[in-house]
Amino acid sequence: MAVSLNPLDEKKSMAKGSVENVLTVLRNLGIRTNEYDIHINFPGGAPIDGPSAGIAMAAAIFSAIHQIPIDHLTAMTGEIGLQGQVKPIGGVIPKIKAAKQAGATTVIIPYDNQQSILKRD
Repeated sequence: MAVSLNPLDEKKSMAKGSVENVLTVLRNLGIRTNEYDIHINFPGGAPIDGPSAGIAMAAAIFSAIHQIPIDHLTAMTGEIGLQGQVKPIGGVIPKIKAAKQAGATTVIIPYDNQQSILKRD
């Protein structure tokens, strides 16, 4: 399996690194990713925020492989580390607002980003 993105585009290179991290984590969970035809599409014009999409990609792939649906009104953001830990991301408040504007009723964020929400006036 390969993920093809233009390496000259810095954001797409970041996204490719995130995809590779996600696949490593899934393999560490015992999922034989090479047995699946996994395609991750980054549509033209869609913003790619590199690592902050990691948890969403991992959840989507896991969901598809195990046929466990994710509520379409749920959004998620967070960088995923090689050991599967969900790392904090920047700009969490604008991401939550964008998710709400897009119709999400639930937004899953990294645990370490909770303080950003709690400190908000």
